[in-house]
Amino acid sequence: MNVPQLSAEEITTYLAVAQKSPKRRAPKILHHPGAFFNQVINFVLADSYMQPHRHQDKEKIEEIWLIEGKMTVLFFDDQGTITQVVNLDPQLNNYIAIPAFAWHTLL
Repeated sequence: MNVPQLSAEEITTYLAVAQKSPKRRAPKILHHPGAFFNQVINFVLADSYMQPHRHQDKEKIEEIWLIEGKMTVLFFDDQGTITQVVNLDPQLNNYIAIPAFAWHTLL
């Protein structure tokens, strides 16, 4: 997949929205309503908290391409024990596919 190119103005705008958001992130929706695949660019600030969650549908594979900054993906078992830690860095490893039904969060 080609990562969509964003203008400096779009980046500035979405980062400003994220800074004002209680969740400290802002989505730029790329797909049309009702599309089979959801495509979103998430602007996630370093102090954002994403509750551990899982997507409970075999088609709900979450793919992440890190464009800027660094991110850690934590995977958990059903008891909440961390089972895997994956560090993303745009210069080294900027992609991960999170399988359906896998508990995870992003740091």
